[in-house]
Amino acid sequence: MKINIIWMIALTIFFQKNSILGMQNNTLERTTNTCQSIFDEQEKIEIKKVLPMNLQDIRNCADIVSTEKNNRYIFPFLTEQQILNYILPVPQSRNSTLWKTTTNETIVATAVSSEENKNTHVEILAVKVDKHQQGFGSKLLRHIMEYAKERAQTITITVDTKNEPAKNLYTKLGFKIEKNYGDELQLYKYTYPKEI
Repeated sequence: MKINIIWMIALTIFFQKNSILGMQNNTLERTTNTCQSIFDEQEKIEIKKVLPMNLQDIRNCADIVSTEKNNRYIFPFLTEQQILNYILPVPQSRNSTLWKTTTNETIVATAVSSEENKNTHVEILAVKVDKHQQGFGSKLLRHIMEYAKERAQTITITVDTKNEPAKNLYTKLGFKIEKNYGDELQLYKYTYPKEI
């Protein structure tokens, strides 16, 4: 809300200045796009591991996963409390990591990854419902891929066959279908290029 007000004030000042200079109405769309891209660059996006003692972050990550729209693809059979119980011990684990993506100090995406036998498996990847299709899932997955590069030879992720946006994202990032689990799930796999 605070950011929207700042953006509106900046646009108002911009239009007042340019109307004095005789700016034409047909440049309104181009001007709005320019102001939006400047605004986006100023928005701070951070991706970090969630620390074990940060229970509020853990709860916020669990809330993102358990929203009805996200949960129907991730754990449709678990309650909100069961999802929290699943995520709670992850930050303390030696082989698993709970990730958070924040913008303006608000968690907008989360993931759980685990490492075993030179493979990193992304167990959960979820984006806050009002932030879907804004690139947060892509940024988070790219970060995990970069982080895992030195530890793993492959990275895998399981996806619901009906989750077309997720399947498109994984394909765009170079993942290929490795295995089908009935009609419900598919395992996508990315293999890091071998260095010569």
